[in-house]
Amino acid sequence: NNEYEEEVDTLRSIKKQVKTEAKKIHFSVGKLKQHGEELEKNLEAFEQLRLDLEKVADKNKDIEDMLTEINKQYDDWQEMIYENEKAHLLGIYFDTSLRDGEHGLTRDEYRRFLGRLNKRTREEFVTQGGFEAMDKNEDGIVDLQEFQSMLDDVFESVNEDELKFLKQRSRLPAGYS
Repeated sequence: NNEYEEEVDTLRSIKKQVKTEAKKIHFSVGKLKQHGEELEKNLEAFEQLRLDLEKVADKNKDIEDMLTEINKQYDDWQEMIYENEKAHLLGIYFDTSLRDGEHGLTRDEYRRFLGRLNKRTREEFVTQGGFEAMDKNEDGIVDLQEFQSMLDDVFESVNEDELKFLKQRSRLPAGYS
C-alpha cells in the first residue's frame, strides 16, 4: 500500500511539474505571437523605407551599399518571422499535447490543436494527411519528432508562396547587384 501511495505522490508531483511547464509554454506562446505581430509591423515600415530608397538610388554607390545592407536585414527579419511562427506552432502543440499530462498528441488533442490554427495552416495540416500521416509508427500518439517532421512540411508549403513573394520584393532594382 505504501508503495502505491509513493507512486501516486510521484505521479502527482510530475503532473504538477508538467502543468507548471505547460503554463510557461502558454505564456511564451502568447509573447511569441505578440512579438511576431510587432515584427510584421516593423517589416512593413522597413519595406516602405526600402522602396523609398530604391526610388532615390541613381547608381550612387553609398545608397547601393545601404540598399544591399537593408535587403540583408529584411531577409533576416523575414527568417526571424518564419522561425517565430514555427515556435508558435510548437507552443500550440505542447499546450494541447500536455492537457492530459501525457506527452504527445492524441486524436482528440489533435482536433483541439487544429482548432487553434488559422484557416490556411489548418487546411495545410489536413492536406498533408493530418493525424494519420503524422503518426508514422501508428501508435495513436503523435510524438514531438513526428510532429516536427510534419511541421516542416506544412510550414514550408504554407509559406512557400509568401517567402517567394517576399524574396522577390527584397531584391535590388534592375542595374544593381
